[in-house]
Amino acid sequence: MHAFVGGVVVGSSARRGRRCSARMGLYGEALQAAAQSYFADLAILHKYIGIPAEVARIEHPLLMTSSVALLAGFGVKLGFESRGSDYAERQRSLHKVLMASFLGVCALGFGGGTLSYAMQQKEIWKSFHSQSALALLVLLSANAILGISRIRSLHTAVGVTACLVLVVHIATGIQLLFT
Repeated sequence: MHAFVGGVVVGSSARRGRRCSARMGLYGEALQAAAQSYFADLAILHKYIGIPAEVARIEHPLLMTSSVALLAGFGVKLGFESRGSDYAERQRSLHKVLMASFLGVCALGFGGGTLSYAMQQKEIWKSFHSQSALALLVLLSANAILGISRIRSLHTAVGVTACLVLVVHIATGIQLLFT
């Protein structure tokens, strides 16, 4: 059976799927090009301010290392300790504050890492490191929603998955730092 939709004869769902994914590919490429241009302009501004290239290269890793060590490290520790503890309510509230702060810092770090890539004249969002950062942001956001809805077992599972993605992200970041 065929239907006439938007000036195009649409047949099987396979053809619709191919057409839809091709359209999404075009949108993705357009978003990629726009973001590349935007972050390239920010990189020019960054250089104009007078920040040395080596400082620009290591500022993202240093800032993110400290936030991961402090915010995520203590947040995860408190999250696991709050399960069955005498001080569980206080630990949970501190866990919420630390992990919400970590989510915010990660969102800013995603922008900073993208800017770092642009300053090094690399294509943004193409590396596994960038993709793992995006996956981490999605997992942390989903986990925040699960924490609010009090689905504890799923919140823990997604949290552990986010920790594993964070380890992979750190490993690929260290690899990029020395290449």
